[in-house]
Amino acid sequence: MEIFIRIGYIVMIAAIVLCFYFSRKQQHGLREAVDRFAFAYVKISNHVSARPPAAELAVERGEGDAVRPLPLREQPEAIRTVIERASGGKVVKLYDEMMDAMLEIENRCGRHRRMNSQFREPIAALFHKARTFLTASEHLENIRTAADKQAFDSFLRDQGDDRMVLLRRITGGAGEQFSALSKHYDLAAREAAEREKKRPARGR
Repeated sequence: MEIFIRIGYIVMIAAIVLCFYFSRKQQHGLREAVDRFAFAYVKISNHVSARPPAAELAVERGEGDAVRPLPLREQPEAIRTVIERASGGKVVKLYDEMMDAMLEIENRCGRHRRMNSQFREPIAALFHKARTFLTASEHLENIRTAADKQAFDSFLRDQGDDRMVLLRRITGGAGEQFSALSKHYDLAAREAAEREKKRPARGR
């Protein structure tokens, strides 16, 4: 009887080790998909505006949540510039890469609650902002609500925060290149500030 108990323990331990191994392997594959998303995301941002523009999308307010963007010629110069730079084959190619990576992230997360919460949901929020910005740059009338305008402006304004979201989820091997692409946002200083916030206050 004792030998069967020992065998049972060995089988149980082996199963735990295998589960841990496949979980780590699955998460690494997921982070590699995030790498591809992250590089496409920041390259689009860098191409259209290396730094946040000193303006936001000009709109007229309608009833309730409705908004209507002013014509392109009436937009602030900074917004006209980023919209003009958002067109072209380079951005289309990067968007396709970003969308493919997003689909892979969704597929790898599946119905796994923790993976969805840690990876899919925050990445999907960034994808929504980028898609809103790009579709509006193609046709301004795609901005119909205050939420659309917020997503458009946030893609341009909040790149520092967005890149921190991505930095926490990419593979370790991608960090140096990602930081180089984000040199205008000083991610190291942002990381230090976040660590300082999490540090417990010292008693007097």
